[in-house]
Amino acid sequence: MPAPSPPPTPVAHLLRRARTWTDVTVHPHPDARLTIQVGSVLIGRLRPDDTLEVPLPAPVRTVLVDHGLAGPSPTAPDGVTHPLVRPDDLPGATQLLRLSYLYRRLLRTRDPTALHRIRTELAQRELPEALRAVYATMLSKREASPRPSS
Repeated sequence: MPAPSPPPTPVAHLLRRARTWTDVTVHPHPDARLTIQVGSVLIGRLRPDDTLEVPLPAPVRTVLVDHGLAGPSPTAPDGVTHPLVRPDDLPGATQLLRLSYLYRRLLRTRDPTALHRIRTELAQRELPEALRAVYATMLSKREASPRPSS
């Protein structure tokens, strides 16, 4: 009888979840263990020490760090970090990666339906009010910007 396989690691759980998101791919990288992208845009980097590093705009980073939801990245000025070693690290890391994903999706569309889905998902997440306000501002600007003519 084969030995039972060990339970999936928090990293494996995060990667499995992220791969279910539209257009997300995972790639090996020479300076990181893996990169996580939506399309060709980086949304996260898994460092060799199983720390998730997530690029986010300054207003989002500031709120996350100020509320203790992430640490500032020592290597990427546009990033925040979260450990991904223990099972209880998974919810926070997943939330950060998803926030990065939603931000990148927000930047890539002016479609009212897609923007509404992003707004709805953010409303359903447990987020500090300051973070809700930052995303609401970004969404409002995106919704107000004119669509490019075809």
